Amino acid sequence: MLSAPKQLKSTQPRLLLIDGVSGCCTRLQETLGLTAQHLHCFSTLEALTAEPLNADDIVLLSLGHFDNSAFQGLRVLTAQLPTQPIIVLAPAINSDQGDALIRQGASDFISLDQTSPEAVLRAFRYARDAHNDKAEINLLRNSDPLTGLGNRRSFYQNIMQLISQVQDGKQQIALLTVDLDGFSKFNGQCGPKAADEVIVQLRDRLLSAAPNAQSIHRLGNDEFAITLTCTPDEDLHDLTRQQLKSLLPQTNMPFRAANRRSILPGSIGVAYCQPGTAVELDELIRRAAMARLQAKQEHPGTYRIYDPAFDQQESVASELEPELAFALRANQFELFFQPQIDLKTGKIAGAEALIRWRHPKRGLIMPGEFISLAERNGMIIPIGYWAIHQAGMKLKTLQLEGYDDCRISVNLSFRQFQDSNLPHTIHRIISQNEINSAFLEFELTESALISDEQHVGYCLQELSNLSIDFALDDFGTGYSSFALLQKLPISTLKIDRSFIRNVADNPNDAEIVRAIINLAHSLDKKVVAEGVENTAQLDWLMQNDCDQVQGYLYGPPVPFKEFMRMLEKA
Repeated sequence: MLSAPKQLKSTQPRLLLIDGVSGCCTRLQETLGLTAQHLHCFSTLEALTAEPLNADDIVLLSLGHFDNSAFQGLRVLTAQLPTQPIIVLAPAINSDQGDALIRQGASDFISLDQTSPEAVLRAFRYARDAHNDKAEINLLRNSDPLTGLGNRRSFYQNIMQLISQVQDGKQQIALLTVDLDGFSKFNGQCGPKAADEVIVQLRDRLLSAAPNAQSIHRLGNDEFAITLTCTPDEDLHDLTRQQLKSLLPQTNMPFRAANRRSILPGSIGVAYCQPGTAVELDELIRRAAMARLQAKQEHPGTYRIYDPAFDQQESVASELEPELAFALRANQFELFFQPQIDLKTGKIAGAEALIRWRHPKRGLIMPGEFISLAERNGMIIPIGYWAIHQAGMKLKTLQLEGYDDCRISVNLSFRQFQDSNLPHTIHRIISQNEINSAFLEFELTESALISDEQHVGYCLQELSNLSIDFALDDFGTGYSSFALLQKLPISTLKIDRSFIRNVADNPNDAEIVRAIINLAHSLDKKVVAEGVENTAQLDWLMQNDCDQVQGYLYGPPVPFKEFMRMLEKA
């Protein structure tokens, strides 16, 4: 089929006639005195395989009759060639027929029985100029002025066409939506000019990482949409995995703007639209957005693929959200403690404090059901201070009972660093309650470290001055931890349970864990393996000089009184 030009060309304009009326091509040549070099005639079949058009070329469609099929052919042609002027020719066209042709998308019409060569050429010039103006207006309406990519309106038009092809069984779609965690805060701190610089850098990275995407659009602020397509007999899931593999490192690289280096992790949500399970436009967008929100809540800087279970989780979360503030006031939260075992002595070296919610009707609620909700609505900040206070008081009890070398670690959410008073508030909790902070440890995920590297670095240094230690949780699952290790006062690396699960029988996992242990020891840092559940894992970790372990092999998280009994028996 005739296809629109990829870019403007300065070649000689051509007239391309789709000749549905026998002899029309010859008649037009005679009328205008044109040669075959300037007037190219196509049959309907030839038009489907013609070479791409130049920007200045004019398409002529000759009609011998004016019925629904003729108008349908014109609509198809204008849809296929939205950037080309299309003029309808016929031996005779009255004003009513001409108006109908314009309504169906024609740029102009010419009745060859009632015109002169000068009028024909004037119509050509007018149609080309008018269509260029229309194309420029259309470009402005459908383009994002900052990035030059298609905007939200263009995205809707594009994705609706693709969904119709999915419904016809001709196409599969993967919709990926991307945004940056902490972008609004960065915009507020550094201003719109720096924010625009970040957006342009993100655009360049997306274009570089997704050269084969069907389209990339900017939907607004820091949100972009990437559309992947393939035929029904291709593997859409594999195509998506390959695309994510190249996208994630690009979206998690530092941005340089406002004379500073800022890490704003990119969260990605994925939703599929496939034959047999095709969804409407709004539902596809909602699913991608929900998957992106899930990624943001679980681990910023990664991706999630839409799962119907997300809707159920959202329903439960909406019921629990109004109760969070009351639960804190009513003292419904409780800390459980999971022991950490020193592999050299075999004794309990400390414990990780893990929050639980004793709901009066639902019973014991695990953190996976409410922590992400608390992070989203800001309640994680007061809940986090409550957890630090409680952990400190339990640490004080341990020391009064003679367990002077038992360490307690508490998780700090990346959202808690959004509180500018974090160091001051923690200092006040410690000093007012006379807590020995030398045996207090805060566990951080990499998402916390990279949320605002400058501010987080300041907070950690201030807290380190209080003799508080820091452990980097889920190590091995992020993208820039190695660089951060040398910058920040981190004393312990916690190896993610996903590597420990198969460490005894999977060579790849074993090599990763061995490399982490060697790296940590070369930097004079301690290593704790999470999720140890069997003796095979334990034996491997002991043979490879891991320092400490925690997991169900030694016990699940338990209430404080039970943890005290475990210490007494040790």
